[in-house]
Amino acid sequence: MDCFAIVLAMTLMITFETTSLSFHKKRKTMKEMFHDIMDENEDIIAVLKPNTRKFRWAVGIALFFSIVFLNAIVALMVWSIYTDGGITDIWTVWLTTIIAGGVSLLVMIIVILLASLAFHKRYYAFSNKRILIRSGVIGVDFKVLEYKLLGAMTVNVNVIDKILGGKTGAIRFGSASSPIMGFRGAHAAMNAFAFTHVEKPYELLRAIKKAIGKEEEK
Repeated sequence: MDCFAIVLAMTLMITFETTSLSFHKKRKTMKEMFHDIMDENEDIIAVLKPNTRKFRWAVGIALFFSIVFLNAIVALMVWSIYTDGGITDIWTVWLTTIIAGGVSLLVMIIVILLASLAFHKRYYAFSNKRILIRSGVIGVDFKVLEYKLLGAMTVNVNVIDKILGGKTGAIRFGSASSPIMGFRGAHAAMNAFAFTHVEKPYELLRAIKKAIGKEEEK
């Protein structure tokens, strides 16, 4: 049941991504995504999109282990009640397990759809003045970090990146109000200034440093 649910959910995610990405390309160019928050004399140097393949893997692996773990707990609880005499009908055990699997499938589909919506709203950019992040699920949010406030930058290439060839990774940006606390845990997931699932992170970091250097020379 878990394997079927995961395959179905991932198929829905891929289909949704393909349709949504085509729509975004027709509606706006990548630079136009940041037009509403551009300052005077500000020029976008580059706009980036998270790597689709890395995103699928990250979401898929997280969902797989979460659903398997939760269903295992449900199955153990039901079996424990059955063996203790609380449930006398074996069919009740199977029915409860199937219901739990169905609920898991529904949750997975909802999570996949929300993640896909968030993925297609997310763009990264850096200009001659600052770091810009476009995100959201239903609406659109923008986060910016001025170069003069930037205190640290770190690059992380994790296990999934290595499995996929080592050409993707994450760049995190720290400031006094939003310091870098590490790559793992809840803080890392909620980090306001991070380019996640980007291609060629080290080359990208060098390009950003070059833009910062030019800004500091002014």
